[in-house]
Amino acid sequence: MKKERFSNIELLRIFSIMLIISFHYVFKGGFYFETVTVNKIIVDVFTMFGELGVNLFVLITGYFMIHGTFRWKKVIYLMIEVQFYNVLTFLIAYRGNMSGLLADLTFQNFFPNIYGMYWFVVCYLLLYIMSPYLNRLIKGMSKRENEKFLVICLGLWCVIPTFLV
Repeated sequence: MKKERFSNIELLRIFSIMLIISFHYVFKGGFYFETVTVNKIIVDVFTMFGELGVNLFVLITGYFMIHGTFRWKKVIYLMIEVQFYNVLTFLIAYRGNMSGLLADLTFQNFFPNIYGMYWFVVCYLLLYIMSPYLNRLIKGMSKRENEKFLVICLGLWCVIPTFLV
């Protein structure tokens, strides 16, 4: 059976990933300005774009997860994948003497999920684990209640953090 493609949503997902990458470029690029300049405003705008990208990405994920089935196997695979790439990049950095490595940081790098080094992965896993219950909640609401709930959530987790933090 052929799966239906959602090209518009896939394009929105690509756009949100580009926003997140541009945020990381600006955030990790070491751009720091003590006074308000055009460059500082541009950096701040890219920071807001990153938050918008994360919010869009999570909303798209939620849209597709509403009809999905929870599987512990997916949780374990994601944790193993994060572990593998984290250890690989750590070993490459260690071998290349790219940073001074402390013993506690070494331990943290071998257990990134436990120490919350990657906040998005941890939040995604928690959201995924809670998804069967959230899906029941959402499916049990009327359309009007669902709209109100969405507006409240967007305000609390998107608008306020984007403009007030």
